Amino acid sequence: MVRPLRVLVVEDSVEDTELLIGALRRGNYDPTYERVETPEAMAAALDRQSWDIAFGDYSMPHFNGVAALNLLRKKGLDIPFIFVSGTIGEDVAVEAMKNGANDYVMKGNLKRLVPAVDRELREAAERRERRWAEAALRQNEDYFQSLIEHSSDIITVIDVMGGILYDSPSVERVLGYRQGALVGQNIFQCVHPDDIPPLMEAVRKGSQELEKAFLVEFRFRHRDGSWRLLESMGRGHRNHSGAVIGIINSRDITRRRRAEEELHAAQAHLLQSEKMASLGQLAAGVAHEINNPVGFVSSNLRTLEEYMAELIQLISGYGSLLAVMERGEGDAVEGERKRVRSLEKEVNVGFLLEDLSRLVGQSLDGMERIRQIIKDLKEFSHVDQGERMRINLNQGIESTLNIVWNELKYKAEVIKELGEIPEILCYPQQINQVFMNLLVNAAHAISERGKIWIRSRVEGDWIVIEIEDTGCGISEEHVKKIFDPFFTTKPVGKGTGLGLSVSYRIVQKHNGKIEVESTVGKGTKFRLLLPMTAA
Repeated sequence: MVRPLRVLVVEDSVEDTELLIGALRRGNYDPTYERVETPEAMAAALDRQSWDIAFGDYSMPHFNGVAALNLLRKKGLDIPFIFVSGTIGEDVAVEAMKNGANDYVMKGNLKRLVPAVDRELREAAERRERRWAEAALRQNEDYFQSLIEHSSDIITVIDVMGGILYDSPSVERVLGYRQGALVGQNIFQCVHPDDIPPLMEAVRKGSQELEKAFLVEFRFRHRDGSWRLLESMGRGHRNHSGAVIGIINSRDITRRRRAEEELHAAQAHLLQSEKMASLGQLAAGVAHEINNPVGFVSSNLRTLEEYMAELIQLISGYGSLLAVMERGEGDAVEGERKRVRSLEKEVNVGFLLEDLSRLVGQSLDGMERIRQIIKDLKEFSHVDQGERMRINLNQGIESTLNIVWNELKYKAEVIKELGEIPEILCYPQQINQVFMNLLVNAAHAISERGKIWIRSRVEGDWIVIEIEDTGCGISEEHVKKIFDPFFTTKPVGKGTGLGLSVSYRIVQKHNGKIEVESTVGKGTKFRLLLPMTAA
C-alpha cells in the first residue's frame, strides 16, 4: 500500500535529492517534496505548510544540517529530522544526535533510509497522541478543578481512618472553615456523636467495596458551633500510589430537612383538621347513636327502681312474718301470712324476676354500645403519633361503621361482604379516616333509600376494599377533579372539599392506590388497594 508523505529536503544537490526521493518511492511511499538550500527558503517552507519529515545534508556551502535542525526546533515543530550526508563521520553523527537529530543515514547506504523513516514517523505519531492525551488530561483537570472550586457542594478526600486529606473551597461557605483548615484532622471529630456509627460503617464499606457509591446523612459541626445536616455521597478509590482513599461529595440539607419537617407538620395538622371537621359534621348523628341506648337504659333504670321498691316491700313482709313465727304468736302468724300472699300477688314475683333479667341484659347491651361508640370515636379523633400498627382492615371497617352508622342507616341498606384478609402494617387512624370519608360520601350521594356495599378481599399482593353505592354518580368531568384539594359538588356547609384529597394522600403514603368508577344516575364504586407487604 502506497503511503503519502510530505517531505522537506535541505539539500544543495538536485541529484542527491532525486536519489533520496527514489529510495522513498521504492519503500512504498508517495512523497511530495520541496528542496531548500537557504535558511530563508526553509523558514518560508515551514510557515507555508505542514511536513511529515525533514532531511538535511550535514554540510553545504551556504547552509548546513545543524543550522537547519536548530531552525526547526526554534519554531517549536516536532518534525522528525534525519541527517543524510556523504561526509559525516561517526563522531559527528553522535554530536548531531545529541543536538536533537532523530537519525542519520549515509548517502552511500540509503537502504537504511526507509526503516529509519518508518520508525521516526511511528514515534512522531506516538508523541503527537501523547501530547493530545496530556493536553486533554490537563483540560479535564482544569475543568474538574474549576467544577470543584465553584461547586456549592463540599468535596472532601479522606483516608481509610477518616483523616481529612483535602476539602474544597465551598467548605468555607457551608461550614465556615477556611479551606485547608480541616486538613489533617479526623472527620469523626467534627461529626455529631449519634451520627458517627453510620458514617463509620459507610466509610468501612466504601474502603472495602471500591468504586461502589454509598449515601449517608450526618450532622457536622459548623465553625460557629451549630450542627449542619449533610447529605453525602462517596466512594472508595485507589490513588496514584495505590492507597485507598474516600472521595465524598456533601450537600447541606439543613434547611431542606427543616422545611420537610414543617411541611409534614402542616400536613398532619391539615389531616387532623379535616378529621375533626368530618367528626363535627357527624356529631349530631353520633350523639343520636349514643342517646338511643342512653334512653332505654334510663327507662330500664326507672323500671328497676319501681321493681326494687316492690321487692323491698315484699322482703319487709317476709321479715315481719318471720319475726311473728319466731315469737310463737299463732294468731298473728296467720294474719301476716295472708298479708304476704297478698303482696306476692300485687308484685307478681314470677314476672318481676323474669323481667329483671331482661332489663339488666338490655341495659348492659346498651352500655356496651355506648362504650364501643366512645372508644371508636376516641380512637378515630386521636392525633396520629406517627407509629404504624399491624391490624386487620375488617376491624377498621366495623369501627368506622359504628361512628357513621346514624349517617347511613336512614339512607341505605349496608351490605357487608368482608372476606378473609391478613393483617397489614399501617396507620390505623388514617385508614379509618379514608373509610369514613368514602362511607359518608356514599350516604350523601343517595337521595332516597339505596344500598351501600362494603367488600374486602385479597387480589395478588394487594388487599382490596371496595365501597359501592347506588347514589347519583359522578360526571366524567368531575371524576377528574375529585381528588383535588377543596373541590366539592356538595352544597355549602355539607363538605370541606378536603375529604377525598386527604384520603388520596393517605393512600399514597401507604404505597397504595385508590380508583373510582362512576356512572351518573347509577352509582359510584371506590376501590382502595393497599399492599400486603410493609411499605
